Amino acid sequence: MRYWLMHAPNQTLPWTGVRNYQARNFMRDQMQIGDGVLFYHSSCPEPGIAGIAKVCSTAYPDPTQFDPKSDYYDPKSTRETSRWMLVDVKFVKKTPLISLAALREHEALADMQVLACGNRLSITPVTEAQWRDLLPSNSSNKELTTPAHRLNAVANRAMSCIRSPSMINKKTAAALALLAMSGTALTFSLRQRPLRR
Repeated sequence: MRYWLMHAPNQTLPWTGVRNYQARNFMRDQMQIGDGVLFYHSSCPEPGIAGIAKVCSTAYPDPTQFDPKSDYYDPKSTRETSRWMLVDVKFVKKTPLISLAALREHEALADMQVLACGNRLSITPVTEAQWRDLLPSNSSNKELTTPAHRLNAVANRAMSCIRSPSMINKKTAAALALLAMSGTALTFSLRQRPLRR
């Protein structure tokens, strides 16, 4: 069995419209019935893994390529030589959102293809080890979705935005991030303490 991460907007869609040759090749050549799928919401305020699905068909031609009214119409594709394929994907369960920021903070997932700089693929392979790290059998991803973990990710982002990181520590950045996330307006100035000798 293989594992995959598939991007989709924050809504339910049939798995049509893939127009990238590498993503198409994953579906056509490698996906098998029963493969696990991490359902990844993209093009939304907080992208991330939001559920689990499974592949439940072998690849077959995507009908939208033949429909002139479709946004995914391909005039060069014919029924005899269809360029674009799809697989049927069945919903298994919703999971607590594992945000993109949380994925980036988890060291064991650092080599996930979805985290690669410039990655635009809507389908990427996931290793068995990554699948296990994301979906441990006896937990609900607690180590990736706890407030402390999410706050740490926000604090790291806050630290990267401060001009002089030496003037502020991670705890302070986390507290400021928590206030900002709660909608509190912040006005503050940072003063550097004199060095003690």
